[in-house]
Amino acid sequence: MFGFSKNKNIYIEQIGSKLRKEYKIDIHIFPSAIEYSKLVETAWAAKMNEDEAVMSVAVSYFLFLCKGGSFVDASDILFRIENIAGYEFPREIIREKHWLVFSNAISEGRAILGIK
Repeated sequence: MFGFSKNKNIYIEQIGSKLRKEYKIDIHIFPSAIEYSKLVETAWAAKMNEDEAVMSVAVSYFLFLCKGGSFVDASDILFRIENIAGYEFPREIIREKHWLVFSNAISEGRAILGIK
């Protein structure tokens, strides 16, 4: 049991680190600590790898910004998401079953931003 908890703590730390470094998302300004925790817990339960979990959180944050009218910030996040996805998806770092969910949310956000 101890090892499982330790691995989960490492997983959570890695997600926070990748969000800051790769996506430039500060988890401390995330809309809600509870919502952030739910996203991470959902990713853990779905057995997403760290990169998939980070993409899940980033896409959720992007969609939140779009719906909240923070179009400049959302556009910045979208640029990073698309660059990272362009690298990770073809290399199967992000599995197709998760990418389909992410891409639908990205499409919804792009529609809100008025981007095709």
